[in-house]
Amino acid sequence: MKQFLLAAIALLSGTALFAQNSDCPTIRLNSGQMEYRDGETANFMASVSGSGNYTYNWSVSAGSISSGQGTSSITVDTKGQADNSITATVELSGAPRDCSSTQSTTVYVLPAPKIITKTKTKKAPVKTKTIKKTKT
Repeated sequence: MKQFLLAAIALLSGTALFAQNSDCPTIRLNSGQMEYRDGETANFMASVSGSGNYTYNWSVSAGSISSGQGTSSITVDTKGQADNSITATVELSGAPRDCSSTQSTTVYVLPAPKIITKTKTKKAPVKTKTIKKTKT
């Protein structure tokens, strides 16, 4: 009776009540770090709670996926992406229809460090002169 009354109140107030599917997996993305240098390989890993036979479909907003498409982790080439962000999104196939099946995370690409090289200067040989004292 209480459930009927709560449902009636929710319906009359315009509030929708939805039961959350307990079979829904939870998707977490991890990139290992928030910033990468231009030219470094960025890593993204998905961990999924719950059981199921899932397929992973990755997309990135910039850069290119070097390896891992279709698996739970990818590597992304950041070359040419200095001062940009890269958002990696994974879509999980095989989850129940009423479950959220995508997750995204963003990393930032910093410029590559400037390499300053020192040139060694050749020192001129030092000429020394030996002076002998003579007895007088």
